[in-house]
Amino acid sequence: MRAFQKFDPQAYRSTRVWPSPPAKAAKVAKPASTDPRFSNFSNFSRGTSPNRDSWSPADWRAYFDERAAIREYEGGLARDQAERFAFEDTVSHWLSAHPAPATPPDQCVHCRHTQRTNDVLLPMLAEGGHTWIHNNCWTAWYATRRSAAIATLNAMGVVSAAAGEPL
Repeated sequence: MRAFQKFDPQAYRSTRVWPSPPAKAAKVAKPASTDPRFSNFSNFSRGTSPNRDSWSPADWRAYFDERAAIREYEGGLARDQAERFAFEDTVSHWLSAHPAPATPPDQCVHCRHTQRTNDVLLPMLAEGGHTWIHNNCWTAWYATRRSAAIATLNAMGVVSAAAGEPL
């Protein structure tokens, strides 16, 4: 066997795998804002994300209904299971639309105590700054926020199927 072989450009070109040509760019569909097949919520959801008090109770119910329909028809879930997951989606969306307010960095938002040994205050991104909370307080604080979100959504007519109440 020879230690050095002369480079043969023609042999190289004939065995090289050439990349395929780039794909054609897709054409962007025109918005169907006047198409009656689309609901008002589909048009609404093209806008910005919700923020504090920007959505009406009807908007939250529409969000819940749309999420349930997606999970039922596209996900293949039974209606009651799709509604349970949709309710969890709606609660999470409500919590992100209603972030905790900023708090002073020397006090826990939940227990109102200052720094503790082996349980430091940790910052969480909040509207207008940070919310400060002890690591051991987070679970109880989040449960309180979640309960408030569920109560608010229930008052708007978005009710959890898991609670056994009609939707």
